[in-house]
Amino acid sequence: MVIKQPDKLAIINLKNENTMNWKFWKKQSDKLEFWTEYPPLSDPSLSYLWPQPASKLFPEWIKDVPKEQPLPEQFRKNIFEKTFPTIKKCPVFAETLVQGVIIPLWQDYKILINEDLSYHWEGRVKHHSLKIDVHPNPQYINFLPQHERDRLATTLKFVCPWHIKTPPGWSCYQMPLYYHFQDWSVLLGSIRTDTHHEINTQVAFPKSLIGKEILIPRGTPWAWYVPYKRQTLGLEHIEYDPIMSQASWYSSISKFYDGYTTSGKKDRKDTKKG
Repeated sequence: MVIKQPDKLAIINLKNENTMNWKFWKKQSDKLEFWTEYPPLSDPSLSYLWPQPASKLFPEWIKDVPKEQPLPEQFRKNIFEKTFPTIKKCPVFAETLVQGVIIPLWQDYKILINEDLSYHWEGRVKHHSLKIDVHPNPQYINFLPQHERDRLATTLKFVCPWHIKTPPGWSCYQMPLYYHFQDWSVLLGSIRTDTHHEINTQVAFPKSLIGKEILIPRGTPWAWYVPYKRQTLGLEHIEYDPIMSQASWYSSISKFYDGYTTSGKKDRKDTKKG
């Protein structure tokens, strides 16, 4: 399922959040708007640190994946079947990776997590909108299944300098970057960004990083935000008809040809149409 997004991204750069008057909050928009309360980030020369369409921050490894691979003989069903498609032809994979926006990390951070789970961080800029706080383990990790308690050390909260505003009735999923395979993980959540615009990221760090200097450079793809319209769909069981499978099969086959490029392009066109 393709998640239909607001028309397009709009940029609101303000010197200070306090300059936004009541007209801004009452304004109706069909765009995903964002702004920062840290003025230097509004500099156009730093636009690579602004929220980006997810399609612009594809994981690098995916770009090198071929569309097809040789099929080992033991898996061939006939003499004509010599190759098989990779994830690059899968429309489900392609459509997922172009949804929403990805926020790059806004500055360099150096972090040290100690054995007693105390932590120290350094950044090039000290500002209240760029700091790192902690969610003590009694808030989250202590309640996880044992294998996760054994794996995770602590959860840090990165105060995000960016704010997001969506149209009325729209929220944003906050998600980790599943296919970037990072050592840490942003916690999954949902934010009603039509009324609550802060998007601080809660990030779980594993015990394997305890005692090690963690360097995360600015520009690192950091957190993924996918807008969705809040609505409840009814659930209905219907009787099976063979024609359902035929329709689904033909649709899937047509999409699987060049799914990586075709589906991605179609989704981006749909997004622009609104």
